[in-house]
Amino acid sequence: MHSIFCNFIDRWAIRFAAARVSRRTGADPHLEMAQSLLQSPDFFAEGTPVAEVTFTGGKSFQFPSPVRTPFAENNLVHGSISRCGRNWRLRPAVILLHGWNDRLGYRHRLPWLAKCYNRRGVNSVMFELPYHFQRRPSQAGAIRNFISEDAGGTIQAAHQALAEINCMVGWLLQQGCPRVALMGFSLGGWLGGLAVCHDPRISSAALITPVSLMDRMIRESPLCEPVRRALKDHPMDLTRLNLPSHKPKLSRGYILLIGAEHDLFVPPETTGELWEAWGTPEYWILPQGHISILACSKKLKRAAKWIGLRLKMPDSGSGDMIRSADPSTSIHLPTAPLDT
Repeated sequence: MHSIFCNFIDRWAIRFAAARVSRRTGADPHLEMAQSLLQSPDFFAEGTPVAEVTFTGGKSFQFPSPVRTPFAENNLVHGSISRCGRNWRLRPAVILLHGWNDRLGYRHRLPWLAKCYNRRGVNSVMFELPYHFQRRPSQAGAIRNFISEDAGGTIQAAHQALAEINCMVGWLLQQGCPRVALMGFSLGGWLGGLAVCHDPRISSAALITPVSLMDRMIRESPLCEPVRRALKDHPMDLTRLNLPSHKPKLSRGYILLIGAEHDLFVPPETTGELWEAWGTPEYWILPQGHISILACSKKLKRAAKWIGLRLKMPDSGSGDMIRSADPSTSIHLPTAPLDT
């Protein structure tokens, strides 16, 4: 019965989301731009300058995106930081990356996780990804979604998000935070996975239901119908977007993958392929769907605990010696459980 419930929730969410993104807009797909940017050595935005952060009151901040698009709203990044007291600069930090159009998660789940991290002496930062929430352009004919018929715009959105992650990592390190980790969900998990493969400054990462094989997602998912339609007559090699095509800068003991057994958004076997390609890091499989896993507060709290432990441990070069913080939900662990 539980699996039926998980599948029902995922199917409903897929249908609802697909109905919103699959409308034809007649937008220029900018295929040459997509191809050029995807094959560019700068696609993963390595060496992006430090973010020029301006605080707008309390925890809220903003900074200009290092990647400029034709849309002013999308060029300004909005976020918030949860600090660990006056000496927060002496504490490690985690960047929380939300899922695709996950407004509820951004408003409620990520702030709750921020409190979990703060209790463990870890600062947390969250910001809106390109074409999300306040960054969605309002003018007629503009791109209004991370995924759209404008294939060039979609590839640029991924490049822009990676640049923003990198410049925020740089800002936190510049502030004095000794280590920076990533925690990403779904789309945020995919972006976080690409970031840890190209930014050696990231100390650890927890990726929850990451989109491991983006080319398969575009071929099969109803959510990617606009991109699939744009590429129908002009196929493009998208394997560079796949996480298994890259190797993390981290050792496996500092990477946590969390998959959902009944996931209808991200096929569970693709997370298994990623686990193998990345050298069998810690891997938890939960009896949930893509949406219901987001309500597993105990497991998310344990994932925050897992990140918190890694941020306080020595150099990630000894990562293979790290032991499981949650043996009850892990499989294929590289090492024995750690008493926590």
